[in-house]
Amino acid sequence: MSTKEYLSVASALLGTRERIILSFIAGFLIGLVIFGWWLLPIQWEGAAPADLQQDYRDIYLNMAAYIYETDPSVNVGLMLDSWSEEDLARDLNQAYANATDPATQNRLAALGAQQGVSVTGEVAEEGGRNLVPILAIFFIALLGIVGLFLLWRLRQQGASGPVLVGGDPDKVAAARTQWAEAEAPMAQFVTSYALGEDYYDQSFSIETPTGEFLGECGVGISEAIGVGDPKKVTAFEVWLFDKNDIRTVTKVLMTDYCFYDDALRAKLAPKGEAVLGEEGAVIDLGTASLRVHAKVIELEYGDGDLPPNSYVSRLTIELAAWQLEGGGESPDILPTAG
Repeated sequence: MSTKEYLSVASALLGTRERIILSFIAGFLIGLVIFGWWLLPIQWEGAAPADLQQDYRDIYLNMAAYIYETDPSVNVGLMLDSWSEEDLARDLNQAYANATDPATQNRLAALGAQQGVSVTGEVAEEGGRNLVPILAIFFIALLGIVGLFLLWRLRQQGASGPVLVGGDPDKVAAARTQWAEAEAPMAQFVTSYALGEDYYDQSFSIETPTGEFLGECGVGISEAIGVGDPKKVTAFEVWLFDKNDIRTVTKVLMTDYCFYDDALRAKLAPKGEAVLGEEGAVIDLGTASLRVHAKVIELEYGDGDLPPNSYVSRLTIELAAWQLEGGGESPDILPTAG
């Protein structure tokens, strides 16, 4: 089984659009939790006393209060300079409330008086601290809501029209096949290649209106000729994958030069049946439960030092997909002008 077939089988659990959104969310969560909090957590160094946890802040303030009681001439202000006045008042009162003996409370009250802070053990409600976990939870929840909303929007859109990926919109609109209502495809896509897209490989998920994954179809580069960049593509693969019979059916759309060159034709024969590329050409692909009708809307050849009509400068193909009832041989499906 080819790599493309393995990937297609793995994708059968979810539609293409859902996989993109859910993969992004899963990747974010994995990166945040596993890498951010476990494997590569932030290492805090040189934290100021005011940045410590409450228990350690209590210990530090108790120590400062003890030093001040022992030697009032000590400049304890230097020990407390990491606190703002508001935070110092809160933490001294918290330490006072947490203290278990009157002597410690008296020392803290005296330290507070030296700093101009009233220390009675009444702790004001803490604000502005430890917001990072709250913000992180809020952001993750917001991300999940946005993801669900996008899924809902995509479901609402469904397959109401063709998906256009490149190409001349006017030419596509004029040449796109119009199907009678009874023959309308389940999904319809338009994809376009232009010279310079050296990694051109478009794939589309075929799904039922309810989102059930049935298979995939697509177009990609099959063979290039000549040397140098960009690639001079002389043949394209048009393929169909059906999850129900776990195979990929492929036909090779060839330039005029490639189609009539015996060596190139023989080289590409193992990939699939050869089809001469020309505007209006139709490629039919059939599997156990799917049928794809691929129509060449536009095909333009490049100019240069290579033989005439040997490589493509622009190619636009329309792909229309149907689900077959009960499997078996694909019935003849012909376009009806609309």
